[in-house]
Amino acid sequence: MDSSAFKHLLLPHYRRMYSTAMVILRNSDDASDAVQEAFTRLWERRDELPNIDNSEAYCVTTIKRICIDRLRSKTVTINDITEDTLLISDNSDIHADNRE
Repeated sequence: MDSSAFKHLLLPHYRRMYSTAMVILRNSDDASDAVQEAFTRLWERRDELPNIDNSEAYCVTTIKRICIDRLRSKTVTINDITEDTLLISDNSDIHADNRE
């Protein structure tokens, strides 16, 4: 598939992909980055695209997976939090900053 066929097939789905990314990521910069990454991935698989029955569904599924991957990579797991960060020392005064 050449670039003009790629654009003709997938570019009409840009708005739907962007709006899907915005709903999931809730940030316009992150949504734009995700759509750009999606188009890069789709370009790398351009030889498989003519065999796709529904190009819009394929594009939306691609952007959903990218957004979910991005959200998962930003999530802090419970293993990342140590017990020391959860405990407050008995002799620490949590109101010390508010007295002045």
